[in-house]
Amino acid sequence: MKDALRLALARLVAIWLAAGSRPFPFQPGPALIMAPHADDETLGCGGVIAAKTDRGDPVTVVFLTDSAGSHPGHPALTPGVLAATRRQEARAALGELGVDAAQIHFLDAPDGRLDRLDPAESAALKHQLAAVLAKVRPAEIFLPYLGGGSSEHDAAHRACRAAVQASGLEPLIWEYPIWAWWNALRLRGRLFHPAGTFRLQLGANCGRKRRALACHRTQVMPATPWLQPVLPPVLGRLCTGAREFFFIAPSD
Repeated sequence: MKDALRLALARLVAIWLAAGSRPFPFQPGPALIMAPHADDETLGCGGVIAAKTDRGDPVTVVFLTDSAGSHPGHPALTPGVLAATRRQEARAALGELGVDAAQIHFLDAPDGRLDRLDPAESAALKHQLAAVLAKVRPAEIFLPYLGGGSSEHDAAHRACRAAVQASGLEPLIWEYPIWAWWNALRLRGRLFHPAGTFRLQLGANCGRKRRALACHRTQVMPATPWLQPVLPPVLGRLCTGAREFFFIAPSD
C-alpha cells in the first residue's frame, strides 16, 4: 500500500471515528500505560500521558520487552547497545511528557519473541506484571489495540489482560491503536460499533508528543549505514496528529 493511500485511508477513518466518538473521560486514580516497546508509549498514549501529568494524575509506564530487536543485523546497533540506548530514549521521552523516572519500569522480556516465550520467560513476565499491578493498583490501564497488526502488541495485550484477571483488580481497560493506522482497515470494527470509542484532543500537547517521539532517535532517524529509519515516517505522522483515540476493551 503506497504511503499516500495509507495517509488518505487513515485520515478518513480518523474523521469517521471522531464523528462517532465521545470526549475522553479522565478518571481519578493511578493510570498504568503498558507498552510492548520503547516508543509505543509515545505513539499511542503520548497525548493522554501529557494531559494526565498536567492534571497531577499519577502515571506509571511499563515496557514489557527490552526493545532490542528493532535493528536486526545492524553493524553498530547490536541488541545490547539497543537495549541500553532505548532505555535512555524512553526516559527522555517520558520526561518530556512529565513522567517521573521512578514511575518507569522495564521488564526486559525478549523483543521479537513476546508471542512465543518459553515457560521460564513467561513465568518471569507474569511475576513482574503481578508485582507492578500490586504496587500501582491502577484505576485504569492502557493496552495496545488487539488485532492492530503486530503479533508483539497482541501478545502484550493478552499477557497484561491475564495478569489483571489474576490480580483480582478491576481497572478500566483502554486499548490504544498504533500499527492499526498503518492499515486503517484494521479499525473497521470500530466504525460501525462506536460505543466505547473516545477521542482526546491534544491541543498544545501535540507539540510535546512530537518532541517526545523525537527522543526515540534510534527509531525515527536513519542509523548509518542504513538510509531509512526503522519507524516508517508515515506511521509517525499518523500517530502524532491532533487527536488520540482510545477504545474500552471488550470483556474477557
